[in-house]
Parts: sequence; C-alpha cells; structure tokens
Amino acid sequence: TKGDLAVQDERVAHSGLGPFFDEVCICDDKTKSLLVALAQRHYVPHARVWVIGNSLKSDIRPALEAGMHAIWIPYHTWLGEEADEESMHGMKRCNTLSDLPRILDLME
Repeated sequence: TKGDLAVQDERVAHSGLGPFFDEVCICDDKTKSLLVALAQRHYVPHARVWVIGNSLKSDIRPALEAGMHAIWIPYHTWLGEEADEESMHGMKRCNTLSDLPRILDLME
C-alpha cells in the first residue's frame, strides 16, 4: 500500500486483512520495478500476481506494466490519482471487495 507508514499500518490492522498476507509493504510510490521486486522476493511469477486497488494510476497501471493481473475497485480518490480507464487494457473491474472471490474463481 502507498502512503504514510503509521496511517497505512493502522488501516491494514483495522481492515482485518493483515492475516491474509505474508507481507505488507508500505511504500512512498508503487512502481513497476517495486511490484516486480516483491514478486521476485516471494518467488511468484508475474503472471500469477494480482494487484487490487482503487487507483488506476497508482495500483492498476504499475501492475499491468509489470505483466501482472489487476482488479480495479472504483472509489473516489484525489485528482492526482485519476487516469483514463480505457487505457488500462486487461484489467478487471468490480464494485466491492466482496466481488473478488467470484472474479478470482473465474480466472482460474
């Protein structure tokens, strides 16, 4: 996740999602090279990585550039995070986190 370390750490803790991950990486900016390095560190081929987020610019674009799968959950973000949805070829879209199991099952 991207942002202030203390704020993001608290968000992860309160979300209840922490136990589902081997590692939580809080960074200043998500980039193709960061995502590739994380996949390599965990010995996961890029084609098996799923990046899920609400920002086309910060979540979806770097994942697609790295050859990973991406699922966009639209949510209001600040203007600096906006990007053209049409340019995100190959991404999936869902409305809520509860839609994820259905989408991921279809992709197996």
